[in-house]
Amino acid sequence: MLNNTLQNATAPNTTGLLYHGYDFSHVASWASADRGHSPEVWDRAMGWYAMALVDVLDILSTLPSSTLTTELRTTLLSFIRILFPRIRDAASPTSGVWWLVMTQPGRTGNYFESSATAMFVYALLRSVRMGYVADDPDEGGSLTEAAKKA
Repeated sequence: MLNNTLQNATAPNTTGLLYHGYDFSHVASWASADRGHSPEVWDRAMGWYAMALVDVLDILSTLPSSTLTTELRTTLLSFIRILFPRIRDAASPTSGVWWLVMTQPGRTGNYFESSATAMFVYALLRSVRMGYVADDPDEGGSLTEAAKKA
C-alpha cells in the first residue's frame, strides 16, 4: 500500500513523498482512479507521519525481541530511509523550511508552514541521533544540516 500513496516520478511537481490521503476503494471524490490517493502532498500530514515513524521505533526498542517486532522495525526503517532524504530535498532551497502544500511551492496562497517544519526538524534530528538513518552528505546532503537550516 505504501507504493499506492508515494508520488511516482511522473507526477507533476513530484517530491516522491506520501500523498495526503488514500482511499482503498478508489471511489472518494478526491481519490485518483488508478491508485486511490489524494491530489497533493501536505506538510503537516507528512510531519505527523515522520514523527510517528521515529517514535514507534523508539517504543519497539523497549519491547521483547520477536519475529513480529523485528519485521516491523525493518519495515519502518525502510520507510524512514525512503522518505527522510525526500523530506530534506522538499525544503525550500532558499529558506530551508517547507511549504504547506509541498507539491505546489510558490503557488499563490501557499506559504512556509512552521508547525510542519518543527515536526520535520524533530524527526530528522532524532532519526540521525538514534541511528535510524545515516547522515551522509555524500548521499544527497546532510539531514542534520537541513534541519539546522530550517
